[in-house]
Amino acid sequence: MRNNFAVALTGWTIFLLSCLPVSALWTGTAAATPAGPETMRALIEAGEKEGRLAWRGELLFAPDIIPRFYAEEGYRLVWSGPDGTFPLAEPLLLAIRAGEAEGLSATVYHLDAITTLLARIRAAGEANTRLDGDSLAGLDLLLTDAFLLHASHRLAGRVDPETLQANWVAFSPEADLAAILRRALASGRVRETLESLDPVHPDYRRLRQALRELREIMARGEWPLIPVGPNLESGMVDERVPLLRARLIAGGDLEAGAGDSEEFDAPLAEAVRRFQARHGLGIDGVVGLLTRAELNVSARKRAEQIEVNLERRRWLFNAIPEDRYILINIAGYRMTVHEGLATVLEKKVVVGASYRHTPLFSERMQYIDINPFWNIPPTIAVRDILPNIRKDPGYLSREKIRVFSNWRDDARELDASSIDWTKVGPGHFPYKLRQDPGPRNSLGRIKFIFPNRFSVYLHDTPHRELFDKPTRDFSSGCIRVEAPLVLAAYLLQDTPSWNLETLTAAVASGRQQVIPLDRPIPVHIQYWTAWVDEDNAMQFRYDIYKRDEELARALAALQPLAIDHSSLTISH
Repeated sequence: MRNNFAVALTGWTIFLLSCLPVSALWTGTAAATPAGPETMRALIEAGEKEGRLAWRGELLFAPDIIPRFYAEEGYRLVWSGPDGTFPLAEPLLLAIRAGEAEGLSATVYHLDAITTLLARIRAAGEANTRLDGDSLAGLDLLLTDAFLLHASHRLAGRVDPETLQANWVAFSPEADLAAILRRALASGRVRETLESLDPVHPDYRRLRQALRELREIMARGEWPLIPVGPNLESGMVDERVPLLRARLIAGGDLEAGAGDSEEFDAPLAEAVRRFQARHGLGIDGVVGLLTRAELNVSARKRAEQIEVNLERRRWLFNAIPEDRYILINIAGYRMTVHEGLATVLEKKVVVGASYRHTPLFSERMQYIDINPFWNIPPTIAVRDILPNIRKDPGYLSREKIRVFSNWRDDARELDASSIDWTKVGPGHFPYKLRQDPGPRNSLGRIKFIFPNRFSVYLHDTPHRELFDKPTRDFSSGCIRVEAPLVLAAYLLQDTPSWNLETLTAAVASGRQQVIPLDRPIPVHIQYWTAWVDEDNAMQFRYDIYKRDEELARALAALQPLAIDHSSLTISH
């Protein structure tokens, strides 16, 4: 589970019974039976005794915080005003409904029960009757729980990523939700307090705006689909071309008023190239199989893709205390280096293949290894290297791979020709294979180490042609980085003895050298299939690990889980 603060939510659909505008939820003076501290205390203690904190079947999702919070408040109603009304309920509901723009479904925050109770208070005030104290205490509990749940979702997301993939280590912010609630109630700025919890990173804000714009497109109707047929390219005349024009106009790649001609002209080809660039495709201006498939992804599906990627931003951006870090986006095949809110370096990467996923986690990069040895992991040795050894007796010598008796530091080097390679394999491979530094080394001439339980790191590669491909999922899990010396020079910029020239000389020497970083830098390995770039272009990428659908299902599932407060700070 998360180290500091976690929220696991898989959704809970509650249908609103009242369609009243928020401003009409209560009017006038409510004639209500005062709910004394004894009423609230009895409700909470009964729930604790049963091991299930709820009000009339409405399950509460902050069962650890609520008893402590109300005990510290003397079990008073914290949302009720002096006249018995609940004036801060309105801004809370406004904030929850506004959260739809963040991809936070408003239906999971007790809206049914809250709006029903508020309507009863309004009706009681109009009829000059009294509402029972138990209902008032229940409403207060529901408002508190809704605030805490919504605040936790804005801070850290609705789904705990560690519940989705075993090889995902989540880092989340420390937060004192009780203190946040107290500040909101004391200031009367409930909506503003909740909205202040959103990530401030420009990437998040741009993506949120893109979701709003896409929903506006959806309100006007879905964009057209491009029927199956031959490739569409410049100079062709085809009845599908007007549909292609309409689709590119709807997505913002072609200016409105571009005509409805059936001729595939130069401006249309340029618009196709813009579309291909935004979707990580080969850029040739031709609508082939892959381009047509991306064009035919519906606006609704793209909105869902943005929503799941907003969720992923919430997992990370509120958890980054540093103003300098490396971010690797697996699905986008790119590495960016950040200083504050600015991107100071961007490079392509090669990531784990679909059957050897690169794990997602955060750690600190601590040193650089020049001219590294490659201690070949046993799984790779058996799956990839052993078949080549069996086919080609000269393979190990040509690839500068040595064989050692075991993985201990004092292991003996063995003569590879003395080993019967047909008698080893999965379950029985006692040897360590180590590739010497050099131009054939699979790690290239430099690697970047951030110690982690997955043994994953950044490194150079002798196969630089891979960076020219639009999709780059070819590795066995580690991350190959374009222009590694440029990255190394940046990381060592505060070390006077190291620059691009001295690093180049160190590589050319062929001698292994380990350089510790004076300023270790956080590395965040993430999986984002949608973002808005700094030129305000909406970018989508193919879901290479098939994780968008899994997260979308988790967000849309029926039952939210309680906030995990195993190590959440609570003020006393």
